[in-house]
Amino acid sequence: MPRATWFCIDIECSGPVPALYDCLSIGAVAVTGRPPTPGASTYLEIRPGAPRVDAGAMAVNGLSLERLAREGLALGEALARLTAFVEEHTRPGTKPVFVGHNAPFDWSFVSYAYAAEGLQNPFGYKALDTKALASGVLGVHWLDSNKETLEQLLDLPPQDPDQVHRADYDAAYQARILAALLVRMPEAAPTEPARHPTSRGADHGVEEDPPRHSYGNSATHADSSRTGLGPSQYRVPRRQSNHDARSHSAYGGYPKSSQVGCV
Repeated sequence: MPRATWFCIDIECSGPVPALYDCLSIGAVAVTGRPPTPGASTYLEIRPGAPRVDAGAMAVNGLSLERLAREGLALGEALARLTAFVEEHTRPGTKPVFVGHNAPFDWSFVSYAYAAEGLQNPFGYKALDTKALASGVLGVHWLDSNKETLEQLLDLPPQDPDQVHRADYDAAYQARILAALLVRMPEAAPTEPARHPTSRGADHGVEEDPPRHSYGNSATHADSSRTGLGPSQYRVPRRQSNHDARSHSAYGGYPKSSQVGCV
């Protein structure tokens, strides 16, 4: 049984970071089913209000600030509609997962917007990056995981140059990338998350972290007689803390091209 409903999100913006610059448009596409298939979509344009505008970003996205000032939704209204879309299309028994192509960038704008409006982010504080997923599934370097390369490796239709950098179009194309990557992955993990109960966890139903030694390579330990290294000489790498992970997700947005515009 699936555990996630994937929502491919793309934003267009007026600059490289939230707060100082606006999220001007949001495209979202739900990916569900077996095989995974792009489905319902939504597109939202937002009234600008941030203090700065980067001319390079506006040249990339092609949006008119004057038109958006007249016709765009208030930020809170746009987010409420996005939340309603996510709630409507999240399959029963699954959790919604934010998916982005270079996800830290798009996620940082969306997450900041929810926080600034005092609204709950339906995706929480985590996101899936299709660039990183492609690196693992296809064995390509992260720097070679751009859409143009994935288009060829995944045998997808060519992107329409007249529609690239529209949030609705980019979200839809990203959904194709995600679906193609998911079908190439090994069989899904067990339906229920693995549990590692301790005496406290067993008593109270708390999922505990596995013992630190379980992060080592058991095969390596078994061969220690051949390497001359005893168990005491192994060093387990420091695990990233929840604080580290949240910090990187929340503040790890990077410009997606040599210009400041979004992709």
